[in-house]
Amino acid sequence: MRKTAIVALAGLAVVAAVWLTGRAAPQTLGTKFGKYIVTEPAPPTPGEPAGNVDAPPADMLTPMTYLDGIVVPGAYYTECSWLWKAYPDRVWVKEHVHDFDEIFGFYGTDPENPKDLCGEIELWIGGERHTLTKSCLVFVPRGVKHCPLTIKRLDRPVFMFTSGPSPKYKG
Repeated sequence: MRKTAIVALAGLAVVAAVWLTGRAAPQTLGTKFGKYIVTEPAPPTPGEPAGNVDAPPADMLTPMTYLDGIVVPGAYYTECSWLWKAYPDRVWVKEHVHDFDEIFGFYGTDPENPKDLCGEIELWIGGERHTLTKSCLVFVPRGVKHCPLTIKRLDRPVFMFTSGPSPKYKG
């Protein structure tokens, strides 16, 4: 009975944390390391919007998971999303620079040809335009201007992630 009450109180604490902060909490599972398993998306810290990102149309993507040092203390920024629909004339992420390195990942979903991106994504790095058509990782060194990012064409869904060794996203 006591263990059930403790688990119930822990669950209420997680719900309260999400409600009070607007942040998705990690999955706790009642274990020592369950707090490191994150299953929810979360926006950047309330009151600190990323000025380099325009809100995408609702049918363009689905945020899947978001991790930073606020969601899990000690973690660094990582964000994962599914891309569903292209908006070829819309810049989604504007040019910006970070004081940390950043990695982008873009993966197509054709099981017969997993290296095919199943679309076309335009990404600028250091003033150079790159057209991505293959599943890839992109490394952007700290201090290098990058973007705009435009989803030009999608034939199938694309899985995307970004990550950088910073306790929170700063664009």
